[in-house]
Amino acid sequence: MLRCTNYKIVWVIFLNSDTKKKLGAYFIIFVMLLSSVGFAFYFIGDSPSSGPGTADANQAIGDAANSLTLNFDANVNAKINAFSNAYVLLGDTNVSNINEIDSTLLKIKGVSGVKSQFMLNQDPSIASTYRYRAELSVYDINRENIRILIDDATKGIFSYVYLYPYVRVTFDNNVHFFNTDFNIVKDYIFGNPIATIIADEFAEIGDEIVVYLQVTFMNGVPTKITGYMLSNNSQAVKNVQFIKKIIPTLDKTVVMLSGVHESDFDVNDLNAIVQLYDANLITDFDNNTVYFINTDYNIDSLISDVNHFVFDNNANLDAQISAVYVVNFLQERVLNEGKYLDYNKQVSAELEYGKYDLNKEIEFILMAYISREDVLGVNVTTSYPNLDLDQNISNQ
Repeated sequence: MLRCTNYKIVWVIFLNSDTKKKLGAYFIIFVMLLSSVGFAFYFIGDSPSSGPGTADANQAIGDAANSLTLNFDANVNAKINAFSNAYVLLGDTNVSNINEIDSTLLKIKGVSGVKSQFMLNQDPSIASTYRYRAELSVYDINRENIRILIDDATKGIFSYVYLYPYVRVTFDNNVHFFNTDFNIVKDYIFGNPIATIIADEFAEIGDEIVVYLQVTFMNGVPTKITGYMLSNNSQAVKNVQFIKKIIPTLDKTVVMLSGVHESDFDVNDLNAIVQLYDANLITDFDNNTVYFINTDYNIDSLISDVNHFVFDNNANLDAQISAVYVVNFLQERVLNEGKYLDYNKQVSAELEYGKYDLNKEIEFILMAYISREDVLGVNVTTSYPNLDLDQNISNQ
């Protein structure tokens, strides 16, 4: 028996992430807008798995599919060529009047249309009752300003707003499609492979991206294309390594008394050592560690005095004493694809006490993490005879 049903699907999928950093800071959210009319077929009875007649049956299904309206999916490589004047807005809210939200958005100068819907929030980690979704049509609004305008206008309405632009992309013209309903494939060569899809907020013109496409075929001819960005290769974090050979100038030394507990002794008793060596004292009892941040580099005396303190105050204290030299690198220039990029944070390398001849040149390997033309971070390792490459590294 053959059964035919019509359907219309609108899906929105949320994947939460940190959007305040361009990185790798960044979140990936999937937004699917699939609207089509098609046919679902259900065959009741035995289904042949192999043997004579199976190939003919599959061919018959394929021939029948070509005469119907069906959706096919594919992941394709694409390039962003332009931004449209439309956005998808998603927001979490406790405001139950959808018309109130629509009206607020329409009052923004440059917003010409709002097509919205409400959904009950199914995510228990979000306190808001509703999830609001709208397609915005805009004019004369700079991309850099639209989020500012929306955030200002909707204060007190949304706990947070996600904003995704529609972009125009070109993609590979030879596409291999798949239909999950019938488990059939379809190869199609587009004469003009262009589509308007949903991208993320950080996309830029010229970005090389991966796109999920859903194409509606009617009698074997594509009549509708929708899609969204899966990933952005141009926004991916790259690693750039460079080497600095220097005789280090020490910025400070750190003596660590680890294995201590808050109940073992009164930290205030350490003030004598702190004052004697003009040091800063940091207690981190969550990690059972006390840090002496020294500024005059008399590390041998400091270790000796800490040892005496441990012995004199609590002979049973099971503490380990170690020390590192801290070498700071100021703003480093990172060469990336012929351009120098500035990294404006201080990077510190910690050299284990007793393993280094500080009068000799030490090779430092700096690894920069770059997205587009922004240096997101730099890590430092050392290359030195008889040492492990991975030292304890910290970014300050």
